[in-house]
Amino acid sequence: MVKIMKKILYAILVCLTLFFTACEEYLSVAPKGEFVPSTIEEYKALMISQSMQGRFTEFLQIMSDQVIIDDASFASVRLNQAPRYIWADYVDATASEGNEIWQKGYARIFVFNNIIEAVEGNKVEGDEVDVKELEAMARAGRAYEYFDLVNAFGKTYNSSSSSDLSVPLVVVSDINADIPDRATVSDVYDFMLNELTASLPNLPAEGNPLYPSKRMAYAMLARIYLFMGDYTKASESADMALALNNTIYDYNNTPFPDLHKNDETIYVKYNYLYIGSISYAPWTKSGFALASDFLSLFEANDIRNNFFTSPMVNNDGYNYIANNKWLANPNYLVNAINNIGLQVPELYLIKSECNARLQSGSVQAIIDDLNALRVKRHVAGTYTDLTTTDIPDFDTALDFVLDERRRELAFDDMRLFDMRRLMVLGEYGSISRTVNGVTYTMTPSSNNWVMNIPLKVMDYNNDWEQNLRDGVSF
Repeated sequence: MVKIMKKILYAILVCLTLFFTACEEYLSVAPKGEFVPSTIEEYKALMISQSMQGRFTEFLQIMSDQVIIDDASFASVRLNQAPRYIWADYVDATASEGNEIWQKGYARIFVFNNIIEAVEGNKVEGDEVDVKELEAMARAGRAYEYFDLVNAFGKTYNSSSSSDLSVPLVVVSDINADIPDRATVSDVYDFMLNELTASLPNLPAEGNPLYPSKRMAYAMLARIYLFMGDYTKASESADMALALNNTIYDYNNTPFPDLHKNDETIYVKYNYLYIGSISYAPWTKSGFALASDFLSLFEANDIRNNFFTSPMVNNDGYNYIANNKWLANPNYLVNAINNIGLQVPELYLIKSECNARLQSGSVQAIIDDLNALRVKRHVAGTYTDLTTTDIPDFDTALDFVLDERRRELAFDDMRLFDMRRLMVLGEYGSISRTVNGVTYTMTPSSNNWVMNIPLKVMDYNNDWEQNLRDGVSF
């Protein structure tokens, strides 16, 4: 148990190297390598280092229905990408490898735990109100990290969540402390709800989106309740966040502002490579392409289509995913599409989906919210408002909202989780892929939608139960 925490500690120390390199003034107050933060500003700086602001992305995209690949490109993809594409049993082939979702998620949690413990141990210099705010930010940030972990390594929330295993709830930074066993999915969801709710009184209403705020906590609660199927609370939480700020950025206004200066940004999580690691590579003329049913969702004047569609096609005739460094409109570079955290449009879509499922309010209210978003996603002067002729009832509204969610949240890590959520509801069926003449099929009951616990983690916790596998080798 102790060994695995030491590995987590090592991971976070490596990740924070970039931060300390960029902040030499901090190193001047203590011998190099022995920096110990003490002020609120120093602890807050830990929250916005590059490693803390990042978020994994490519492997969740590869497992989703947004992408496809031809045999020639499949032969050249990285070894840690190929098994994910065919939903293999183990995405880490050997114990010497790891899983970046697990490693980076717990590395960030390690930092949040340190901040919380520093506050609880009276080790933070500053006004009491500001210190409480710091602790609230750390708790909300930690809850955010657990959402990805529980959905990557545990089943989607369902009627058996009280017994389905997910990830350990590590809430201390002491590497000598006993590490808890894998918690149930229900335990992790309860933990996230409790942390966010407890944090709300001490969080700033809005503030810099690089840090958690009341708006972030309400938005995260809305997302969590949506995945739990508690549509009333999800809609209420979305409304609470929107009451603080409901701005939707108009994509016709280019160049885009920095993410933390964009009013629709609620909580920044950068993906520094965006989708470059799975996109078309000019030097190899290969890469992942856009699945045709996904690409067909976009209308001709939908600006969002420009973010990731390459004019190049693969051997099967599918458009490659555009590497925005090479092919995308320069107005839409990193600042436009790089936030895969929390944003205002997701709240409108959560609210609309919940109201459609509950058949609450009016269909017209859902249409109004959709139009408010879509008019700012289409080329100016080309958009025609949706009406009750297009969306006559709640069932049609739900279908449209789910499609709009695919368009708006494309390549931001949510699609795979959404697919699984819809499977629990009986609203998503099977998916198949053929590679080198072999067809791989996943059904709603397939085990490999849930990633295996990393083999190196299992080596140090051999009393843990591994997630069930389907017997798909790579």
